Amino acid sequence: MEITVLRFLSAANDSLGHLYVDYEWMGVTLEDEQRLVKIPQETRIPAGRYPVELRKAGSLHDRYKERFDFHQGMLHIRHIPDFTWVYFHCGLRESHTAGCILVADGFSRSCLAGYAELSNSVEAYTRFYEKVLPAVLTDEVFATIEDEIAIEGLLKRRIA
Repeated sequence: MEITVLRFLSAANDSLGHLYVDYEWMGVTLEDEQRLVKIPQETRIPAGRYPVELRKAGSLHDRYKERFDFHQGMLHIRHIPDFTWVYFHCGLRESHTAGCILVADGFSRSCLAGYAELSNSVEAYTRFYEKVLPAVLTDEVFATIEDEIAIEGLLKRRIA
């Protein structure tokens, strides 16, 4: 199974993307902003392809186990250079990411506040998790993260 995050907007405080599972649109994503020098829990992960596995330990796992009856472990994005404990999870704004990828149905952007706010995160996360869980239990699952520049290049190649 392939999870794909296509980032489409990098702002001063956050990054937005589209989320796909095997080419099926699943929602939008919110991450921390891009930085040249990493600040722990305040920097988005680099573009790349990473394995996704279940992590059945840690405080976030414990909270999700209490919160969701379907929860069997956090969707853990592994082998990211200089990053640890990066997950797909619920949240509403950049302050909820801590370096992870938030999943939702939609977003709004406040021009005055300068940040995005997600909508229907729990619902989108539930759909996403229930789609990915069977594969992560029985097969290899990978997350491919694409930056805005890579997407523009792909579009230009397809048009030419």
